[in-house]
Amino acid sequence: MAQAVARQLGPVQVLVANAAAMAMSPFLEAKPDEWWHQIDVNLSGHFRLIQAVIPGMRAQGHGRIIIISSGWGVIGHPNATAYAASKAGLIALTKGLGRELGPQGILTNAIAPSFIDTEQLRGRRR
Repeated sequence: MAQAVARQLGPVQVLVANAAAMAMSPFLEAKPDEWWHQIDVNLSGHFRLIQAVIPGMRAQGHGRIIIISSGWGVIGHPNATAYAASKAGLIALTKGLGRELGPQGILTNAIAPSFIDTEQLRGRRR
């Protein structure tokens, strides 16, 4: 996807990385496939997307990466341990990328909003 955008519009200058999957259940009832799905969407998906745009940003000598995390990644949340862990991982990813890419003119920030009342949240609540 990032390569197709770059071919049509040039290298990505600003990336807003935002993805979320959530399955709410008590930790001891969590299924491994639900855990890994949340990690894959919420953390690994960001990894793949960011990795795809960095070469173009480096070539330009600048770029902006905005990662949407979650307040639950800062404070945790009962029955949403995998989600909170994946969003906390995004905060650490942001910090690491900031230190690695900042000297190259690529700024990385995270936004950690509180929960937003969505169908996904209403449908998963126990």
